[in-house]
Order: sequence, then structure tokens, then C-alpha cells
Amino acid sequence: MSPGTRGLLCAAALAAAAPARAEPKRNVFSVGLSGARHSLKAGDGNSVQGNSGAVQLGYGYVADSWFFGGSLDILLGPYEPARGKELDVDYVGTGATLWTGLSAQTLDLRSPAGGYGFGLGLTYQDTVGRSVAPGAGLDEYVIRVTSVALTPGIFFSWLSPARQRGHTPELLKTRLEGFILNLGAAMPLLNSYKAKYLDVAKGETVNEKGRLRGYSIQMTLTAVIGA
Repeated sequence: MSPGTRGLLCAAALAAAAPARAEPKRNVFSVGLSGARHSLKAGDGNSVQGNSGAVQLGYGYVADSWFFGGSLDILLGPYEPARGKELDVDYVGTGATLWTGLSAQTLDLRSPAGGYGFGLGLTYQDTVGRSVAPGAGLDEYVIRVTSVALTPGIFFSWLSPARQRGHTPELLKTRLEGFILNLGAAMPLLNSYKAKYLDVAKGETVNEKGRLRGYSIQMTLTAVIGA
């Protein structure tokens, strides 16, 4: 056997014997609390205004300098009266959110100093509001709002160092990885509504539909959970 062949065989044997490089865990679960300030109006008196909240349950991926996640959302509010602030309406709904963020610094997102960067979200929401009592000359008021919005913004992250994949108890247990705070302005791509109510003075049912125009300011705090 020539010296060159023996050298190649030795190198191959050393490569096979070397331990494989452990990969970090990057897939995460998430639980988020979101708050928004809405200012959305139509020209016929219908509107969605005030503060609302949401609970988000999701799943995502955290790389060294970026992250991506999705969630299912339970929506509550807004809580300000509608129709010229003369009609109390309870809102509840469901939705979904996709969000990604890219670090604006060279540091790892999991750096002990924390991270920050630019984010972009896409949200879908389906909300129904019902009046709790007559008001503004209306009764039995119901409004359904369907919206799709693009949310550019910024984020701040406070995450623990990534764990490696493995089978030890320490690597297998569920732990809190840290938090991500998102701040953004939602710009509606689609925001339509259908409203139905009884006009008390005329004694007849009225149906209205159209588009709401405006904006929403959103803040979301997400707890990142590794398993």
C-alpha cells in the first residue's frame, strides 16, 4: 500500500471517529399577550376604536440572527363605546399571526446583552361585536369585522443561550428561553365589515357593509418556551 493511500485511509478513519458536532435546539413554542390601540372608521358611523387585547399560542424557530413564528389568537375588545360613543358593544374574535424578525446588530439574538432588530408581521382577524343594551337610537346591534393587516415594526429580545440537542434530562426538560417584545403599526390590506341593527325610531332592520379605514398600534410580549 502506498504512503498516499495509507494517509487517506488514516484521515478517513479519524473523520469517522470524531464526534459529530451537536446542533442547537432552535424550534420553540410561544405564549404571547398582545395589546392594540385601534382607530378604524367608516363614513356611515360604524367604527372600531379603542384598546383591545389578545392571547396568542404559537410555534416558531429562533436562528442566530433572525426568528420566525406563527400563532393562533383569541381576541378581546376593543372596549370603547361605538356609534359616537353612545352604544356599548362587546367584541370577541379569533385570528392568526405570522411574524418574523431580523437582528439589526452583529450579536447573536441570544446574547446576554439582549438583541433588537426589525420585524414584519401579517395578521388575520375575525371579530364580532354585539350591543349589550339599546343606545344611539339603535337596538340589537351586531357588527362583524374581517381584517388582514401588514405590521412593520421593531423588536427587542432577551433569550437564554441555546441548548444542544441531546438525550440527557437537562437537555430534554422544558424551560423558559426568554422573551421577545414586538412593537408595530398595523396597516390594513383588507378591513371589511357588515353591520345589522334595529332602527328604533323607524322600527325597521338596517343592514350596512363597507370598509374601515385607519390604523392600529400593536405591542406584543411573547414568552419563548423550549422543549
